[in-house]
Amino acid sequence: MTRERKSDFEALIAYVTSYKIPVKENGWRYKNALGAMHKSYFSLITLCCEMKENKDIFLKSATNPHEELMERLLETASDMGCSLFNWINGSYKTSRIMIRTAIENFVRTIGALEDKALLSEKNVYSLFEKSAELIIFSENAEIKQAFNQLHSDYKLLCQDVHTASDKNMDFLGSLADFPSYKEKKGELCTEVFVRASRLMIFVFCFVFNPFFHQMHHRNKENILVSIKKSLRPMILGH
Repeated sequence: MTRERKSDFEALIAYVTSYKIPVKENGWRYKNALGAMHKSYFSLITLCCEMKENKDIFLKSATNPHEELMERLLETASDMGCSLFNWINGSYKTSRIMIRTAIENFVRTIGALEDKALLSEKNVYSLFEKSAELIIFSENAEIKQAFNQLHSDYKLLCQDVHTASDKNMDFLGSLADFPSYKEKKGELCTEVFVRASRLMIFVFCFVFNPFFHQMHHRNKENILVSIKKSLRPMILGH
């Protein structure tokens, strides 16, 4: 190890050791945005905990479950958790890319209940094109609208993957730039995070409605708060 690299590594260790998110200094907008994201994320992980704790009941309640159903749904929540973590630290581009990954994984997983070939579909354009034609995503008008919005958000987030413009860049000079909070970028990221997670929760509760009704009543309440009030009757009375 060269003298310069050793010195820089020691600085890195000191930086990591003292790393802290300045929530108070970031202001009320940061806290409000974080609260909105946590609300939908908490609903999502509550849903996942129910799946894990009641795996047999969940799989029996599903129509034509495929072998990757559980792990892919859990990975969707994991992707959203990674997105939230990156947002907290100010890495908005990475946060948005992880939302994109979650959406793709979710659409693939739910679509595969009807067409298992989607699990191995490598062309993402074809994945969404084929999924749009499935009964599971098109028979109900509200579910179709949710799918179309997820698809629109996916296409929007592709701009971050391909760094389409300076709007899709974070312009970080070094790790010392973390943590950071950029209000406008943060709010745009929050908007798509909350929308996508709420739509995925809604679709899940509709598709796996019998399982939803077998959940603990407190968990159902904590999930329902992330579904639009106008859509809740579809879940409660489905």
